[in-house]
Amino acid sequence: MNINLDFTNKKILIVGAGKVALRRLRKIVIQKKECKIKIISPLISSKINLIANDNKNISILKRKYKKNDLRNQNIVLACTNEIKVNEKVSYDAIKLNLLVNNASDKKLSNFFFTSNIKLDKNINININTNGSNPLLSKVVRLIIQESLKKIIRDLNKKFFSNKRIAPSEVKDLKNELSKSDILKKINKIDGKAFKAIIKQIKE
Repeated sequence: MNINLDFTNKKILIVGAGKVALRRLRKIVIQKKECKIKIISPLISSKINLIANDNKNISILKRKYKKNDLRNQNIVLACTNEIKVNEKVSYDAIKLNLLVNNASDKKLSNFFFTSNIKLDKNINININTNGSNPLLSKVVRLIIQESLKKIIRDLNKKFFSNKRIAPSEVKDLKNELSKSDILKKINKIDGKAFKAIIKQIKE
């Protein structure tokens, strides 16, 4: 099951401070939620240091991971380049019923990061390969972003305008959508997909 995880008011522990930890940190920080982030690693990358220096809610401990570091945490990210360390972090976190993501072993994760596309203020698309192929998630995100983003935003603006649709309006809206020049742009990309979309809209 895929869910959108809200980091608001959560305490997040990141073990590791390399490239993977940096990607995870950016995903959290970009949401602009009020959460406390603790990063633990003997070595800290310069880019992580820069982000931490600009964010009062991020603290850094330059040392190795200890089991007690999990105390009072809600979410744990095992992001070191040492598989054994990541395993220990995951096992410790799972025993405490914490949410944990293991960068080196998806089987030791109970949640995964998705590749997210924000198409409009009320439209988000999450792409998830359950941790098995982050590169594929990125490629799919870029395909949707580059080829379909404008179409979806135009449809939303013209037909939905961020308003609730009354049941009595649905039938007329379906007819308008099926004849829309905006939707017909999909026909140029994939005619078969366009026909399937129109068929399902009318159902």
